[in-house]
Amino acid sequence: MKRDRPTQNGLSDAIPIAKLRGAVFFFTRTKDCPADFEITSVNRVAIVCVRRSRRLHCTLTEIEKTFSEPIRQLRSLPSPANHCRELWLWSPYGVLRFFRVGNEGIVEIDRDGSPLVSPAPGTSSDAKLAAGENAG
Repeated sequence: MKRDRPTQNGLSDAIPIAKLRGAVFFFTRTKDCPADFEITSVNRVAIVCVRRSRRLHCTLTEIEKTFSEPIRQLRSLPSPANHCRELWLWSPYGVLRFFRVGNEGIVEIDRDGSPLVSPAPGTSSDAKLAAGENAG
């Protein structure tokens, strides 16, 4: 069985998805700017950091540990009411997994930016973050 050649750049896979959500504006990555681009749509502005991951299928807790530095850097950015911070994990085979980064935790989202899981009342901070995102 022949496998497809791995993609060399996660941004080349991420940009078409980002353009479906709105206008895309690129950043120059520096130590002061951890994000790769911004998606501006009618209702929301998303600041996005794309990172390579060899292992996409793991829990939110494992992702927070593995990607603690980019998550910390994203949390250092201001987040007004209609802004959000997102971490997009990319595998070398072109698979993406998306997360919204809040001050209390991360929530997995779909490629449109909607939370994947409906929160149960009174559960974890991840669920509370998702509930807040659904309301706003």
